[in-house]
Amino acid sequence: MAAAPLTVSDDRSTAVDFTVPFMKFGSEILMKKRSLVAGSGATQTSQLPNITAIRDLAYQTDINYGVIKDGRTADFFRKSTDPAYTLMWDKMSNNPDYGIVPDNEVGVARVRQTDGRYAELAS
Repeated sequence: MAAAPLTVSDDRSTAVDFTVPFMKFGSEILMKKRSLVAGSGATQTSQLPNITAIRDLAYQTDINYGVIKDGRTADFFRKSTDPAYTLMWDKMSNNPDYGIVPDNEVGVARVRQTDGRYAELAS
């Protein structure tokens, strides 16, 4: 018997038995805050789509997004059979300019350096 911070997955379940998880982690979206409408017109970021869930990113084209290379979130998208997540993985894995980042530090820097048109997906 062992206690460890492991996520239950199909692959891992073939090798070991898991108890009912006592703690769950979800995925999060790291994005720049939206700018408010300024003066007589809207700023660029206030005109971007409203993203409240990861799935909202799938069918829009204004905001690019990425995941950390070899991370749990990348693995989730890579293995998913859900059409929205498959579409997202295809977009991320086929665009070296933004889709896959080497580590969290690079992902956070990319979010900070953009005008709200990049989101980092993390877990």
